[in-house]
Amino acid sequence: SFGSKGNTQFEKGIAKLELGCDIHIYDPTTDEPADAVSWGFKYHKKGIGTFDGEQTIVATQSVMPVLTLASAMHENGHSHIDILKVDIEFMEHHVFQQIQSAG
Repeated sequence: SFGSKGNTQFEKGIAKLELGCDIHIYDPTTDEPADAVSWGFKYHKKGIGTFDGEQTIVATQSVMPVLTLASAMHENGHSHIDILKVDIEFMEHHVFQQIQSAG
């Protein structure tokens, strides 16, 4: 999931379904949720963006570390995604355009 602000209710709901999914939380705006490790979540202090590097976050006008979805998948050794949650403060359209153009 991209964008949690420390709220892991969605991720916990997915974990409770016992589907065997790796659950990754990406959020450069908050620290790792206190219970992330005990739930088996993997936390990354990066966001999703339209390129790899530093990008200005629209809602806060802060520069944060980001990577593309393809780069995140590569870093984690994933070839597919079962469920993707994105709540990234007004950047969704830009990111989804990048995902679509990248294939």
